[in-house]
Amino acid sequence: PNYPTTPEALKALVAPANIALFEKYGVFSKVEVHSRYEIFIEEYNRKIRIEGELSLNMTRTIILPAGSKQLSELAKTIAVMTGTDLKAGLASQKAQAETLGKLLDSIDAECGRLEKALSLKDGSAKIVDSMAALRKSVDLLEKNVDDELWPLPKYREMLFIN
Repeated sequence: PNYPTTPEALKALVAPANIALFEKYGVFSKVEVHSRYEIFIEEYNRKIRIEGELSLNMTRTIILPAGSKQLSELAKTIAVMTGTDLKAGLASQKAQAETLGKLLDSIDAECGRLEKALSLKDGSAKIVDSMAALRKSVDLLEKNVDDELWPLPKYREMLFIN
């Protein structure tokens, strides 16, 4: 079977036909197979929780501050342009600032959803879904923040590292 998620794939381990096969050849008993299944699921859930907490921490302490710095720089530029009556380029600066602001709001909301998923006792699927949604917004922010302000390697940089 080719299951899209680890929990689905692990369920194949405890399928009656597979348990019968293990027992037939003396590899594992039914109790041993179920025991291994429980351990694998527990380990998977633990690792997903760690990944979720790390994603939340990195987003709040690295990603959001970088986006905020970019927005602050744009706001200063807009203020200077407005104060000097410079019109050319002002609309594009304002549009970029709006885009950044919306992305920061989206990321903040996704952080809240991830935090809620992390608070659930058995929230691995929700944690994975929340991390995926957060990743989409962070990827968009990465494309809109100046390279000098982005504290992590950008994807395009990682693709061409020798």
